Amino acid sequence: MNYARVAKNMNIPAGNLASFKSRGIQAALYSLMTVILLLITMGLMQETVNGQEKVTYTIVNQSRWVIRNLYISSSSVSEWGSDRLGPSVLASTQNFTVSGIETGAYDIRMVDQDGDECRRMRVLVDKNTTWIINSEVLLACEQETRVGPTFGHGHSTTGKPASSLPPKPKIKVSTTPPKPPDTVLLNNGCNRVAGTPGGYDCSTAQGYSMCLSYKSNGTVKTCKASFDLAAVQKVSDDLFAVGCKRFLGRPDEFLCIVQRGFDACEVQRTLGKVKRCLKTKE
Repeated sequence: MNYARVAKNMNIPAGNLASFKSRGIQAALYSLMTVILLLITMGLMQETVNGQEKVTYTIVNQSRWVIRNLYISSSSVSEWGSDRLGPSVLASTQNFTVSGIETGAYDIRMVDQDGDECRRMRVLVDKNTTWIINSEVLLACEQETRVGPTFGHGHSTTGKPASSLPPKPKIKVSTTPPKPPDTVLLNNGCNRVAGTPGGYDCSTAQGYSMCLSYKSNGTVKTCKASFDLAAVQKVSDDLFAVGCKRFLGRPDEFLCIVQRGFDACEVQRTLGKVKRCLKTKE
């Protein structure tokens, strides 16, 4: 702006030009700040449209497998919509965030590199949420997806109505009360540790794994492995490297994708280091 010309037209003395120019710059800055604050306010308003707060949902892949497809859609709609990953994949140690979604219930569907599917239905997302997936969590989810239970309506990735999908298996409700942890552990190669209430010494990988599971939810105090834990872990790592993964999360049972992995598993089984080997179609 030519402040000298404006001051002359307004009959402002030349001696007051500096003061006039300073007030003009201040006014311009004030107007700019007003616009910025307005934009910020509008942005904040967009975070709560129609009373619905906007949040984020992050999936952290800490499993050994690549997530090939990811679908996240509201439980109130009957279709999965498009693959959130698009042409990309969610590799191990990577994470993916869906931003700006409204709070509410969501259905989540993932497909890993082997074609195994994991579904979580009617997940409440009422705040910024992070779901960390390790190998055990992914395997358990895939197994539950295969046999149930599943909740909510069916989604379609092809745009077909949910009614055209195969019916979901009925949920089986057991009337038999679950066995107490002490009974389960004693039946799987663990013994009580004398003088340590809630402490167990396990001689099998299966019993030790169960003990750790009970410890994580507070029903068991301590778990000790009286077998060569490092050797068991090495067998698992060797089988993981040739395309096998734990079956139902069991440390001594493996599901192998390719023949080479199945053959390697069978060798370990004959040596007594693996209890069971299974193979899927290639």
